[in-house]
Order: sequence, then structure tokens, then C-alpha cells
Amino acid sequence: LLMTATVLSLSAPIFFIKFDKTTLVVALVVTRTVQGFFIGLCEPQLMSVMTSLYPEKLGFVTGSFELAASISSTVGPILGGFVYQNHGFAVACSIPCVLNLF
Repeated sequence: LLMTATVLSLSAPIFFIKFDKTTLVVALVVTRTVQGFFIGLCEPQLMSVMTSLYPEKLGFVTGSFELAASISSTVGPILGGFVYQNHGFAVACSIPCVLNLF
């Protein structure tokens, strides 16, 4: 379902090109919300896999995961605001979609 939301979000500018800008923005917000929901479901599973793969380095693995989450929570909105200001809403929503594909 995460990949479905990613593909829909990437293709929203194409599907909604004949509609007004408000419809495009609503479509992008809905698909990004669905992506965020499913990413939230994936994080506990990722933590479970990491702790089962590296039980002897539990502190290091947990700390690394939390450090990455903290950095992304700090830097992401700053970069997102910069991209939105210079390139628009569609590009700001498309960049996380491309990153979700990897």
C-alpha cells in the first residue's frame, strides 16, 4: 500500500492536469498522508528486525535509528520549505515519493 500511495502521488500531476490547482493540491495532500500513515506502520517493524539481527549491539542500533529519525525530522521541513518556495507544491511532494521508491 505504501508503494501504491507513492505511485499515485508521483502521478497526481499527470492525472489531475485537466482539473484545477486545488484538486491537485488535495490529491497530493491525501497521497502524502497515506504515505505517512504506512511509514508509521513500517517503523516498529523495522526496529523489530534491527533488534533481532543485532541483539549484541542493541544500544548502537537503536541510537543510530533514533539519530537518523531526529536528523530527518529537523532537516526535512527546512529543505521542504526551500523546495516549495523555489519550485512549488508538486515538486515538494514528489521528492519524498522518489525517495520512498528506494
